[in-house]
Amino acid sequence: MFRDTLDSTLGACVHKIIAAAETVYAAMGTDAERDDYVDRLATVLCDSGLEVRRSVWIAERYKGFRLSFGHRLDLVVDDKVAVLVLAAPDIEMEDETGLLQSLRLGELHAGLLINFHASELARGIRGIEYGNVLAPLNPGN
Repeated sequence: MFRDTLDSTLGACVHKIIAAAETVYAAMGTDAERDDYVDRLATVLCDSGLEVRRSVWIAERYKGFRLSFGHRLDLVVDDKVAVLVLAAPDIEMEDETGLLQSLRLGELHAGLLINFHASELARGIRGIEYGNVLAPLNPGN
């Protein structure tokens, strides 16, 4: 599993984020708006003692220069884990690619895509560790 490949500090942070997502999913179900999920997830994470930055802009760079375009992350938790929240039928390859690019540009260690519109939350979470391929949380599903 993705969480098992991470160092202990990073893995504990990822575990807390997933637990918070499960709390939000249980409370809100699958039919809320994306921004509502982001707000609730940020609140639950802060309440659990994690440092959360919201709507973090990661600029593209070229030869050391910051460009005027880039990627927006919904949340950055403890300056280690990027979180992108989705409320869509499926996680698309573009979502995964964008998160991986954000990890590289933001020098972050790991990222989570959390799709709250999945029929089961475990099927709606993808984890990425910078430098490794995408790994679903439940490889058997």
